[in-house]
Amino acid sequence: MAEGFSQRAYARHRKDLNLPGGTVRAVQKALASGRIKADAKGKIDPAAADAAWTRNTDEGHRRNYPAGDGAEREDAAAELTMVPAGSGQTSNYIKARTAKEIWSAKSAQLEFERKSGKLIDADEAKAALATMIGAARAKLLGLHLKCKTRIPHLTREDAAVIETLIREALEELSAWQKPPTA
Repeated sequence: MAEGFSQRAYARHRKDLNLPGGTVRAVQKALASGRIKADAKGKIDPAAADAAWTRNTDEGHRRNYPAGDGAEREDAAAELTMVPAGSGQTSNYIKARTAKEIWSAKSAQLEFERKSGKLIDADEAKAALATMIGAARAKLLGLHLKCKTRIPHLTREDAAVIETLIREALEELSAWQKPPTA
């Protein structure tokens, strides 16, 4: 068996895992009440103590922990107690937990940005852009007629040249391709 933890080290261990009992005083109370055991030298086996703490703690005596958090902490302690010491699976659990927390934080950030108006829905943006482009196209295609009515000395041929130039410009714009990103 690996060497046990001192009371202070065991309290730090529980605090690092966000488990209740992350103070020396809480560990001392748990030892005094018999919820956890120390060896003859006063050292505490963290895996055995975590399991005993979970098993022997009355839910009604918990303070400062919302009901939902307690269940998560109990699950975390149970996961860690089922993993043999030195197996490397504990670090996998911590990596998975870290990945989950990062994903949750990023999701919360995206939701905040969406609600604050900094982030918009891509489909809505595409639809709005298509509507604006269609309206601009219609205005441009009618431009040669407006030129004819506002400039009376403009001939039909001049209006036809303006219409051709507008159509050529629209064709060029419709063939535009997004440049490749490097």
